[in-house]
Amino acid sequence: MNHLSIPLIIIGLTFCITPVQSRTFTAADGRTMEADVVSVTADTAIIKRGNRQFTIPLTSLSQADQEYLAEWRKEALKNKIPKLEVEINSNKSNRQNPKAYEERIGSFEFEITIENDEIHYSLEKGKAHLLVLGRNCENPDTYCVMQKNEYEVNLETGGNHEWRGDKMAFTFDDRDYSYGYDYYGFIFLLKNADGKIIFQRVTPSKFEWGIEPILALNAKEAFDKTFKSKGSAYIRLY
Repeated sequence: MNHLSIPLIIIGLTFCITPVQSRTFTAADGRTMEADVVSVTADTAIIKRGNRQFTIPLTSLSQADQEYLAEWRKEALKNKIPKLEVEINSNKSNRQNPKAYEERIGSFEFEITIENDEIHYSLEKGKAHLLVLGRNCENPDTYCVMQKNEYEVNLETGGNHEWRGDKMAFTFDDRDYSYGYDYYGFIFLLKNADGKIIFQRVTPSKFEWGIEPILALNAKEAFDKTFKSKGSAYIRLY
């Protein structure tokens, strides 16, 4: 049997997207080599033979192998949980209303930065979901979706994505007369193009149990501690 003879670049680090899969590869000139697939990018494949790993240009392989690796990469990316650095700043504030002694003025204006720490992964047509949550000052077991945002996220390898939401200001009283809603937390999810959650941050953590039903709610909709809708929430905008 002829052996595969194609340009190889030896690498020293192991990078796995999915468990390795063995295959007999055929070079463009017809030579073959059996190896395990470790990872695939748009231009290259990392394969393993014995204890050594190699980077192979996809163009050096047969058309059938290129098609196989393209499909392998597509399936691998569906299940990939990438290493991302996500910074979420609510810019929240809470101060006394100078025109009403018993009243408070709250506000938030979210800024979110996502950094892709992967060198073999890019995100195309991802979707971010941000739900800003409030708590009722009169009934602390009642909450609401104060603001709901969805936006597209595209991340190149090693790249970053920045987003800034609209500022929302509101009034409430959590001391004397107890009315309105105050800022309480948020749910942030990032999904890939197939709808798989690849990053999430929820605060307070008790809302992790109700992500799906809360996602189904509309902006300015109230819900109880079991995450069931209670209709429209009256938020006193400032």
